[in-house]
Amino acid sequence: MNNKIIGYFVIMLMITATTLPAIAISAPTESDLVKNSPTNFFLNFFYWLFERFPNAFPTLKYILVTNGIFNGLVEEGTGTLVMKLTDDPPDLNITEALVNISQVSVHYAGTNDTNGTWITVVNGTQTFDLIPLLDATVFLGGVDLIAGWYTQIRLSVDSALVTIDGVQYNLEIPSKNIKLNTPFLVQDNDTLTITLDFDVQKSVHKTGNDKYIMNPTIKVIQAGVEGEFEVDAGGDYEADVNETIQFTGTAWGGVEPYTWYWDFGDGTNSTQQNPQHAYTQEGEYDVILIVTDATNQTATDDTEAKIGEEY
Repeated sequence: MNNKIIGYFVIMLMITATTLPAIAISAPTESDLVKNSPTNFFLNFFYWLFERFPNAFPTLKYILVTNGIFNGLVEEGTGTLVMKLTDDPPDLNITEALVNISQVSVHYAGTNDTNGTWITVVNGTQTFDLIPLLDATVFLGGVDLIAGWYTQIRLSVDSALVTIDGVQYNLEIPSKNIKLNTPFLVQDNDTLTITLDFDVQKSVHKTGNDKYIMNPTIKVIQAGVEGEFEVDAGGDYEADVNETIQFTGTAWGGVEPYTWYWDFGDGTNSTQQNPQHAYTQEGEYDVILIVTDATNQTATDDTEAKIGEEY
């Protein structure tokens, strides 16, 4: 689609957006919509537009989602949200930028039949040095979610420490609870990757008396539509307690190089492609493999590890 056509659709979208909230108040259910009606056309067009260009029109998308415009158009089920962290390069001579993030949650918009609710993605303090992330990303957290629209991301930045020109500073953080109004869509049986781009340059400010404060500035980047990308976690795996298991990960499609992340289901993980792991207790463990390619496209597969003689 060329720029002229996209521009035409954007103008049409902006004009129609002013009338859609009124339509939504008394909007018929999906089953009541006439297949070729103007309302159905616009709803499906907006749905396609936001799905195809996930980082475009954030304000308009927020208005439409919070007014329930897309209620009934999302297929029921569950999808997976993967969150990562990266950083824009700073102009300040910062050689270290440590931030402690204790909690990340997302707000589910709900449907006509359910109210919105907050869902925790990360619960527990993690420390990140943002400087090594200038050209890379790091895994922040992941969770299975109800398929549907989500309107906001919240994260708690408890403390921060930076080293500037060889001097270390503990930063005051006036607002530790960060709110990011960025709607995103989780689809059934699919994985959405969201990267939080932490801009150190815009976040760190010098006050007086050689002191610095941090007002976290974060851009939300949603993974776009990419080609086929699949992974295989192997298994099922079986072993005795304390017996080492050789896990095997395979990925194809996407863009190499790949980044690997194994969750062994017992509170431990690995970033190797083919890690070894031993379980200390009997039981059945759900093992998850998440692979990210060079374009931040993510694919997930799960398997089981059965530990003990009874399995």
